Amino acid sequence: MKAFYENEFKKTVETIKQLKTDGCLCFNLITDSHIFSFTEPEPSGHMYDFENIEALNKAVDIDCLFHLGDLMWFMKNYWTEEKTVAFLTEARDNLLACNKNCYFVAGNHDGTNSHPPVEKQWYDIFVAYQKNNLSSFKEGKPYYSVDFNKQKLRVVSLMSCYQDGENKPYGWHKEQIDWLTETLLSTPDDYKIILLTHINPIDGDKRCENKDEFIGYLNAYEKGEEFKSDAFSADFTGKSTAKIILMFAGHTHYDRILNQKALPFPVIERACNRLHEINKGDGWGERENGFSPRRTPETETADLWDTVIYNPEKSTMDFVRFGAGEDMHIQL
Repeated sequence: MKAFYENEFKKTVETIKQLKTDGCLCFNLITDSHIFSFTEPEPSGHMYDFENIEALNKAVDIDCLFHLGDLMWFMKNYWTEEKTVAFLTEARDNLLACNKNCYFVAGNHDGTNSHPPVEKQWYDIFVAYQKNNLSSFKEGKPYYSVDFNKQKLRVVSLMSCYQDGENKPYGWHKEQIDWLTETLLSTPDDYKIILLTHINPIDGDKRCENKDEFIGYLNAYEKGEEFKSDAFSADFTGKSTAKIILMFAGHTHYDRILNQKALPFPVIERACNRLHEINKGDGWGERENGFSPRRTPETETADLWDTVIYNPEKSTMDFVRFGAGEDMHIQL
């Protein structure tokens, strides 16, 4: 570990140990790493690696790791299919060396030529190797769910970006929604649900082709109603009492919690893991309540990711930030 991270590391370990109790789910949460190489310096001069995450997982018992997408740096003329597969496999293996239980969400830059990934390619690299640990998946598809039985929690990983067109390649397609409907309806009554998506449906990206329909669909689930649209439909009447407690997203490079006007649960975005813009944040677009922490090479702010402690008994979630940004506590 580099010397300028040592104080931040000690503080992070101490905070996690104070917050973590029996019965909690403790996980690393990362998004938008945008890595070009594990062996060459980034344009900022920062050498990217996961050594801080690995060190923390050795110091504290962390249950799993979630990456919310965009492992890759966007270079359209660089990422051939062969390079893409080799890099994504290397990134997966590097994170598995940190924690044996890693779960990945596909981002819009995680495919050949920095396009969204092909479904089968993502499945082969990030789903197939761990399918025996999953509660639900579909052969050859990038979406899946995993259950944490001790905490009575189901985490559902969704695909929000596709290579289906130049104009509106993002969204949640009918085939995935049909699978999601089955997954939601099969969730035990006493479980809670967390949704993972790279792009949030409220204001994550204007290119999402059915974001309003997806919002309506999620509201119908919470109300136990039938939902119908041209894009997809579902009948949640008489559904289980399993409740969606939040959605995690990335993509915008901001730390923020979207208000609950559109959805009956919070949407929580985390800032960009990658050190991109020096001495400022790198959130893009005008975003409600968006905050992008300032970053400086060769300081603790060069890194950015969270360790999250979910306490099902208290219905709380604590975010312990390593690097740029602040810790956060929320009541669910």
